[in-house]
Amino acid sequence: MDLAQGVRVLLRRWFIVLIGMGLTIGAALYVYVQGPHSYTTNARLLILMPAGASGGEQPNSPFTYLPSGLNILAQMLSAEAGTHRFQQSLLDDGYTA
Repeated sequence: MDLAQGVRVLLRRWFIVLIGMGLTIGAALYVYVQGPHSYTTNARLLILMPAGASGGEQPNSPFTYLPSGLNILAQMLSAEAGTHRFQQSLLDDGYTA
């Protein structure tokens, strides 16, 4: 069977195709409306020092001298952002999305 024959079969049985498409669209709408709408997100924040902040009297971060650099600071910040207390503070400030 080639493509033309397949199209002719579908056109001949258009009523069955129409019923199948209607049932599929109806089922998709039902699942969309009845399904729970919950959204989750994750974010990571990395704080870097300014380009010129590298010693002397300029401000610097002790995290830059650790063996894995700023990765530890980034892990600490991302762990804090995942706590219930932090999430509650965002809700208290009006951030709901």
